Amino acid sequence: NQSGLAALLDKKGFVRMENFPNARLKIRSDSLEGFIQGLSKNMRKSLKKKLRLSHEAGDLKIEVAEDINGAYPDIYRLYMNNFNNSNVRLETLTPEFFQNICRNMPGKAKIILTRHNTKLVAFNLCILNDDTFIDKVIGFDDEASRRFNLYYTTFCYNLEWCIKNGYRNYQLGIIDYHPKIRLGAELIPLYIYFKSTKPLMNFLAKKLARFIEPKNFDPTLKLLARKSAQNKAGIVPSESRSAV
Repeated sequence: NQSGLAALLDKKGFVRMENFPNARLKIRSDSLEGFIQGLSKNMRKSLKKKLRLSHEAGDLKIEVAEDINGAYPDIYRLYMNNFNNSNVRLETLTPEFFQNICRNMPGKAKIILTRHNTKLVAFNLCILNDDTFIDKVIGFDDEASRRFNLYYTTFCYNLEWCIKNGYRNYQLGIIDYHPKIRLGAELIPLYIYFKSTKPLMNFLAKKLARFIEPKNFDPTLKLLARKSAQNKAGIVPSESRSAV
């Protein structure tokens, strides 16, 4: 199991460093409306307003697809748009990845396409695993994203699809934690283990790892880490500093 593997790596002298945590939403409601009612008052009001404004802005057509046919150039354009706008850049996917993912993972990989008129304005590449819906890669058109509140609009569509199809865990991925936490997601710790063949380098790496962990740089993770430290010290933070 994972805890046993972690203990073994610790015993073998591997350096452990906190990575970006994963955000996971446990789906306990039987409807989208039930989920919305379970949110905080401010988030409930905000989400309903965003969905209303999105509906008033014009019709969106959302579909779940496995065969993307000729849509992959537009999918890749939206992916690169998000990639270039992100403060955190991980691996760079290729156009061929999007062409082949559904073909190589039939029944497991889904691409959710959002169109306004005939223009593709958003996509979500999702992976299905047991009762978990993994939102793996997203892409948005900038102008349409603002106009239709696409992050929240597509989130609600995906959540409702999960409920209808029996998926009880919605994995929202790493980075951009603030809206995910407000939507009720919990952060699942992830770790990187590494080891140098040179003992001195390993000793220095262990010291360095504490300073380059994501919680030292990501604004939301920094705030959560500060709140955790305050709670352990018995300090009650002010309301303005405690809201995430």
